[in-house]
Amino acid sequence: MEAKPSSKLAFKAVVRLGAIAVLVAAGMLFIRIGTIQGVPVSVVLKFVADKPARDAYFSGQSRFLHNRLQELNVEEDVKAFYRPQFDDEQELDWYIHQIFYDRTGYIGKAYKVGPEKKADSQNH
Repeated sequence: MEAKPSSKLAFKAVVRLGAIAVLVAAGMLFIRIGTIQGVPVSVVLKFVADKPARDAYFSGQSRFLHNRLQELNVEEDVKAFYRPQFDDEQELDWYIHQIFYDRTGYIGKAYKVGPEKKADSQNH
């Protein structure tokens, strides 16, 4: 016996809704725990939503971009994301600055860039 057309449609609708729910859940999980080139997805989304930050990035204004990212509290967001992986706050700080240098070309005042394009603390 063949299923009624309305029950087939209902089944397809349930399958589609289930697939959408899975995709939404996976997307939300990715936003919480995923990274793009080391930058948490939540921070990337914050950056993408901010026109001055986007304009500074795409026009190569690394100093303005750095200042804008500070205003957006991005460094603290990235540190909060990575903090569980580091026991030493200085190592965490270096890691974050290296990510920012690699992505934006800007290095904070407490760091200089060595010959291998690695951030190096000026305090060492």
